[in-house]
Amino acid sequence: MEENYFEELIRNELLENPAFVALTLSPDPEKAARTAEKEQQRLAAYEQTLDQEQAAA
Repeated sequence: MEENYFEELIRNELLENPAFVALTLSPDPEKAARTAEKEQQRLAAYEQTLDQEQAAA
């Protein structure tokens, strides 16, 4: 392996590479509500598995 192999590889393939990708990310305005609903469903299902003593704690 030649000296400075990785340095040259990084320079040639990453730093001096003219190709690029432009991404546009858009937030999902309903994700927080869906996540909260799933969590509530999961907690309700778990609560159903508890006996009265555990539920009161």
